[in-house]
Amino acid sequence: MLRYRKYLLSEKDRYHLILKIQGPAWPQSSGGDAWLFFERAFMKINEHFRSELEGLVMMKNHLHGILVCSAKDRVTWKKALLDFLYQGQMITEAELHDEETITLIRLTTFQQYRTVYRYIARNPVEAGLCLQPWDHPYSSYSVLLGKSSWPCNSVTDRMGLISHPSVIL
Repeated sequence: MLRYRKYLLSEKDRYHLILKIQGPAWPQSSGGDAWLFFERAFMKINEHFRSELEGLVMMKNHLHGILVCSAKDRVTWKKALLDFLYQGQMITEAELHDEETITLIRLTTFQQYRTVYRYIARNPVEAGLCLQPWDHPYSSYSVLLGKSSWPCNSVTDRMGLISHPSVIL
């Protein structure tokens, strides 16, 4: 566990990314269009910012992730994602200007990071969408196991979820 604590002390910050969407273009209502759209958005935004996702799950009306980026890029990254979502008609104009559409909460301790990581993996199970975390097609866990696609290769497994699921979950 010590190596994870050292990793968290890098020059980049980690944020619990929460994206709330009220529109109908979400994965369960549109066959995964939102998942593919968010993938494209992340690849496009990554052309300008060096960022990573260390966990991601899309639920019925929201998304949770762990975003890794520098503190100075955080606000600009958030604005770029909002603009991309608005241009793609994934959010309304009201959501574009609503501060709660995207929330980024800085994770300052290893315990916070681990709690959010665990929450992201377990969220579909707790919501009754699947029996096991890897069965939810719109999750980084499913991507890491090769059951779902996210070809931009930006979802990483820093906690070793694949190697040690019983320890992490």
